[in-house]
Amino acid sequence: MINYKIILTYFIINKMIQAPSIYAHALNGILLLIAVIILFRNWNKMMRLKPDKMIEMVLFFSLVIGVHAISHLGLETVYGLNPWTY
Repeated sequence: MINYKIILTYFIINKMIQAPSIYAHALNGILLLIAVIILFRNWNKMMRLKPDKMIEMVLFFSLVIGVHAISHLGLETVYGLNPWTY
């Protein structure tokens, strides 16, 4: 029996690979992961920051995560990609 979900997923992924937005989203995710790793490796320095610098860091990470979330929304809208369904 033919599994149409696998065939449909193949065509969706093939269409997405040709789009630059998927590469931008993947690069954004990789850079976000690297930033989180650097954050945890320097946790002691982060805890010694002044409160205003700590607020700036939290707001910066909020901005970065928000941009990544907007990228997810675009991928869901244009390509029908919902990572929670896999």
